[in-house]
Amino acid sequence: MKFQNSIIAPLLSVAILVAALSSCSSGFDDDDDDKDNTTQTDDKTDDTDNSDKSCPYAFDNSSIQVYANALNMVHVKVAILPTADELPDQSPEVTLLFSTSTDSNSFKEADYATSILAETNDNVDIYADKFGKQGTTYNARLRLTVGDTKCTSQVFRIQIPTLTEAQKQELNAVDLGLSVLWADRNLGAEADTSVGSYFSWGELTPKDTYTPENYAHNGIDLDMFINDSISARPNLDVALESAGDGWRLPTYDEVRELYMSCSWAGQNIRGEIAGLRFSANGNSIILPCAGIRVEDRVVHNDEFTGFITGKVSGYYMTGTMGQENDVICSLIFTMMTNGKGEGISVSKNEDAWMGFSVRPVKDR
Repeated sequence: MKFQNSIIAPLLSVAILVAALSSCSSGFDDDDDDKDNTTQTDDKTDDTDNSDKSCPYAFDNSSIQVYANALNMVHVKVAILPTADELPDQSPEVTLLFSTSTDSNSFKEADYATSILAETNDNVDIYADKFGKQGTTYNARLRLTVGDTKCTSQVFRIQIPTLTEAQKQELNAVDLGLSVLWADRNLGAEADTSVGSYFSWGELTPKDTYTPENYAHNGIDLDMFINDSISARPNLDVALESAGDGWRLPTYDEVRELYMSCSWAGQNIRGEIAGLRFSANGNSIILPCAGIRVEDRVVHNDEFTGFITGKVSGYYMTGTMGQENDVICSLIFTMMTNGKGEGISVSKNEDAWMGFSVRPVKDR
């Protein structure tokens, strides 16, 4: 189901925004009054500019944004600017470098890091898994290489926060004999039959209302995720951020495996709200028919005109985007309130701004 989105909204308000300085060649200012909650160092950072003057690109240091979570995953966003009238055919390669020292010679490449460039080469997203240690602040910089030339960014800081036990939702893993383990309850739910919370795709907190206008990514270019997934992406995957311990959003393939490889049947839960039980390998999980949040109400039908008497449904988010940058894939099922299932499928065309249920998975 596809709605029109039109209003540009702020990007990820929960992100850690690291203030970056304005020039590749200037030094790192330890006297600034930024409020990014990072640990300040007493020593002057060696920010020697190692850029080749012939490099056809430069970093826009004022655009650097850093998102980090306690699962040691980092996401860096930065714009790159052309500095030559004629640009090479090959795309630039961007590398994340980091160090706990202020000596620029100690910077090393981040392991498990990948970079994704926009088609216009005007911005780049760098993702690094297994980055550093909780509670540690790192000095970092970016290196852009194109052909035999390179340029480097301003030094900035990455702080890996500590995820306390009180911040995690405890989930139990259920082994259905599939490629991943499934959580025993929805995100935000106190029990396996509880509805739990609703989330828009790529957002980390529930809301009172769900509209295109208040969607955090409305108007943001997310083309990099078309037919791809935000599963296990820091500051985008709500299961990863809320539960920790390896939990993440399922992908399109994983929810399809759930209903293709398990037996499933509807059942009444407390005699009023139906759920769908998936069984395999001697175990089972129940996905409650929680409906989907649109504006300030929960609805249960495709037309979104209100509740259809006698029918309930479930809309479960995946991390996988559809074939446009504002729709996602989700597991959908509809049944009668007496628990008899009517249909189940994986949709590739659900508006990302709506409020979905989330059932996390984790790798085996």
